Amino acid sequence: MRVLIIKISSLGDIIHTLPALTDAGNNNLNVTFDWVVEPAFAEIPGFHRLVKKIIPVSLRRDQDRIFDRDQQSREKHRHFAPHLRPKQ
Repeated sequence: MRVLIIKISSLGDIIHTLPALTDAGNNNLNVTFDWVVEPAFAEIPGFHRLVKKIIPVSLRRDQDRIFDRDQQSREKHRHFAPHLRPKQ
């Protein structure tokens, strides 16, 4: 069984999740993990033997661009969903 973990940007959360992987591996010998994480912390999940793939994602760097695009999309399509219009 493959499990995707998404713990992106908190160093403490990343480190404190590692024992849970050990527990999961002790209870299911066929479990492996892929991990989505900020590039700055990408090395840490790889310290665990059950992490097979690390997927670096720069969410902090890109979040303004992502959310700006989301706002532009809402503006472009607001005639389809009047409830998405900004309140005046």
